[in-house]
Amino acid sequence: MINTLTEHIDTLRSCGADDIYIDLGVVYYGDMKLEFESDFLMKLANLKIPFLISGCEEKGENSQ
Repeated sequence: MINTLTEHIDTLRSCGADDIYIDLGVVYYGDMKLEFESDFLMKLANLKIPFLISGCEEKGENSQ
């Protein structure tokens, strides 16, 4: 995804996109841990766009 966006972000902007961002929604059970490779983070930083992360704990049938 990051490689494709890096390759085409200028095209998207030239077509009128002015609010480009990546939005990651995570639904999890129990503990949550997110890990990103440094290569991904460097490419993301070079795009100079927001990276949003939201999380929601899904309650199972046996949860209190």
